[in-house]
Amino acid sequence: MGGSPTAPVWSHNIYADSLVSLQDGAEVRDYSARKVEGQEKADWWAIAMKVWPHFDSYQEATTRVIPLFVLDPIT
Repeated sequence: MGGSPTAPVWSHNIYADSLVSLQDGAEVRDYSARKVEGQEKADWWAIAMKVWPHFDSYQEATTRVIPLFVLDPIT
């Protein structure tokens, strides 16, 4: 459920350790997560809105600023 008054538990894990493993089907890859802000956040937010049009409703439902993370592949 998006837009809760507190940050999701998984976000605390990313703040503690930016190394993220993501599984897509049978494939597992490692990424470095980074929080984006400013114009970069606005650009990624717009992309998220194209994929999930209700994404803005999460921010509208809360007074906290919803963080946005980008996962950069680790080669």
